[in-house]
Amino acid sequence: MSETVIDRAFAAMQAAPEDEAAHLAFYERVADAELYLLLEKEAAADVIEPKVIEGGGENLVLAFDTADRLANFAGDVAPMSRCRVGCWYPCWLWKKWGWV
Repeated sequence: MSETVIDRAFAAMQAAPEDEAAHLAFYERVADAELYLLLEKEAAADVIEPKVIEGGGENLVLAFDTADRLANFAGDVAPMSRCRVGCWYPCWLWKKWGWV
């Protein structure tokens, strides 16, 4: 699987944990990206039901930067929805869903 812009931004952020600009660049890449959201079931009309898991006492949704990564995680073909994070999900949902 080829490296994505999110992979590169994440690696830069990890390499410089004190560098605020690197952190902001990573979140900017995520916000600009089209992500693949794992769904509980196939979308119906304009309604999606994200797959929610619990982690660290929080409810989390799973989003991937490539369809291949989602499929590898799910182990097979799985219901998903493509979304542009910056357009669809306000930051308060990111926090509610555990993305930040």
